This record gives sequence, structure tokens and C-alpha cells, in this order.
Amino acid sequence: MKALILYFIGFYSAYSSPVATVDDQSSFVTHLISEIDSGQYEIEDLMREAVFKPPQESDIQFYFHVRNGPADGIKVYWNDSEGIRSAGFAKEKHTLFIIHGWRNQYDAKVIEVVSKAALDVQDINVFAVDWSKISFKTYLEASSAVPEVGSLLGKLMDSLVENNGLDLANTTVAGHSLGAHVAGIACAHVEGECDVIVGMDPAGPLFSYDKTEGRLDTTDAKFVHVIHTNAGLLGFNKAIGHADYFPNGGGSQPGCILDITGSCSHSRSYLYYAESLTSGHFTAMKCDNYTEYKNGNCDGQIKSFMGQYQVDKSARGSYFLKTHSSAPFAMGDNS
Repeated sequence: MKALILYFIGFYSAYSSPVATVDDQSSFVTHLISEIDSGQYEIEDLMREAVFKPPQESDIQFYFHVRNGPADGIKVYWNDSEGIRSAGFAKEKHTLFIIHGWRNQYDAKVIEVVSKAALDVQDINVFAVDWSKISFKTYLEASSAVPEVGSLLGKLMDSLVENNGLDLANTTVAGHSLGAHVAGIACAHVEGECDVIVGMDPAGPLFSYDKTEGRLDTTDAKFVHVIHTNAGLLGFNKAIGHADYFPNGGGSQPGCILDITGSCSHSRSYLYYAESLTSGHFTAMKCDNYTEYKNGNCDGQIKSFMGQYQVDKSARGSYFLKTHSSAPFAMGDNS
């Protein structure tokens, strides 16, 4: 009964509150509700023991994106340096890795919108990381495999450094949900140091604030920039980066009506990030919490832009802002 009560605390916040904030959400979710088909839902017990086979190198695949290239990218192989060069990789360019989350793959919406936005702004190298052979398992199995997937990805990135001249100092790794933690662990395992990690609503269920080795944290890259949009349900409900941004309080997002599973709010993180790359000025203000921000008690504090192609590396701490309920989401200085 205790697990059921704890579950419905999280469920109620996503279902009934128009804009639930990180201040009023449960941080401990014992069951996960997900939509498996239109109008059909399943509930997964997160308290049972996870049983999974360790991932193999073949479970992680790369799709390379270039300007005016195929929408789904060009499949490349980490150990085929010539094939990667032929696809268009240039070591002098900035490189962006995009890592999808649970039950997604190489053609996921996060990869589609972020890769397109990034390539609209700059002629860069974009690698979509496909770990769908693992991510399509149950949440319990997929989340338990994140450390192994991240470690393997780190080794594959090392191979790109050695064989293709990938410059980690000129590399951004952006991950959504479970992919944010994969990004952190991958960068923690590379031989050098990743420049920037962008965590798009890092997954919350089954990840501990105290166990940093199993999740994204500030030691994983020179700078860790985090966007929270479903904190306390699908997303992590605490600040875990050098700079953490909480649009609309970081909980359920405006425009996400009857967001039973939290997936609408969860996906806003990458929609905001993609918009920020091209035209969105998401002006955020440093503050202790969203209530203080809404009450105007943080007026005059330090401002920072959420997202953007060049993230604000001077930012430290937690920042709050408001968005529109539909695209374009950015409110500029009126947020």
C-alpha cells in the first residue's frame, strides 16, 4: 500500500496541476505509467529486481548528420574511420552528440529537432547515438543498463578521438532523459574531458542524488548545463549541473493538458533546447526557488540564457523562467 500511495502522489501532480513545480512534487516514484499505444497505458513496478544482459559494443550505433543530408542521418560504424570521413566528418568542426532516451531510437523526435536546429545554425559534425537495443526494454532494465551503455559509449568516443581526430575540447554531448545520464557517464569514461554536456530533463526514477557515479553530475565535463521540465516525475528533481534551468518551475509545463504520463512535459526540454539554438531567447533569472521567482523576490538578480548554441559557461546555480504554452516558447526578457 505504501508503494501505491507514493506512486499516486507523483501521478496526481502530473495529472491535476496545470503547472506543478519542483517544490511540490514527490521525488520518489515507485511505479511508472507509460502509454504503449494511443489511449493504452501500462504500469511498471520499479521496485522489482532488474535482470538484464550487459550491453555489447554492437548495441550502440551512430548516425551521422550533415547539412542537406538524409533526415535520419547516415549510418556509420565507430571502427570505420574512412567511412566516417566519407560521411562528412571534419575534425576541425565542432561536434555534437545527441543521445535519445527511453523507448526511442535514431529517428527520435529529440534527434530530429535538435540536429536540424544545430545544423541550421552551424556547419558542424552531428552524431546521433542509437542505443535502442537497450532503451526499448522495460524502464527498470534500461535504466539499470545506463552505466554500462555510458561506459561503452565513452570507449567508442575514445576510438573517434584516436582514429578520426575528434576534439573533445570542441565537443558537446546532449542527452534526453536516460540519455542525459548516458552522456554523463560516457564523458566520465573518455580519456580526455568533454567540453559541454547538455542534460535535457535527466531521468529521475531510480537515480539517486547521492550516487553521482551512476548519473550525470558536474565532474563529467568542463561544463554541465541542465534543463528541467518534468522534475519529480520522469525528470530529476534536484539541481545536478553547474547551471540548472527550471522553466515554469521545472515540473509540468503549460500547454501539456492531462499529461498523465508526464511525457509531454518531459519532451519540452528538447523542444526548448532546439528552439534556443536557432532563435529562442529563454531569459532566466537566478533564484532560490520558483515561488520566490514568481513573487518577484529575485528581480535584479543575475540573468542567464537557457540553452543556446554557445551555452552560458559563466552561469552557476539554479535559474527560473516562464515560457509560452506553445511554440515559439521563448518569452525573451518577459519571461
